[in-house]
Amino acid sequence: MIRFREIRYTQWVYGTNEPIDRLFTVTPFFNLSPLASILHQPEDNYRQRSFIRPLRLHKMVSQLREPGNSLLLPMLAIDGRYEAGGGGDLFPLSA
Repeated sequence: MIRFREIRYTQWVYGTNEPIDRLFTVTPFFNLSPLASILHQPEDNYRQRSFIRPLRLHKMVSQLREPGNSLLLPMLAIDGRYEAGGGGDLFPLSA
């Protein structure tokens, strides 16, 4: 992934244990556009209730190559409490 120059390094990077297709089909709060979800705009959620900063790909690459540095990768999961309304909601895992 790092060696291909066609990749844009400004994308958000996440880890997950969920199936990727389920992450992309989750409906955001208030039936907004998927572009308003935490997957595409994580800064607002980070300001309110998170301690692991959202991570861009270029920051991840620089932290991976730095000797003696630990990388904190934000992780996404699906909260099943909203399944009846349309498929759950994305939320960051804190620990």
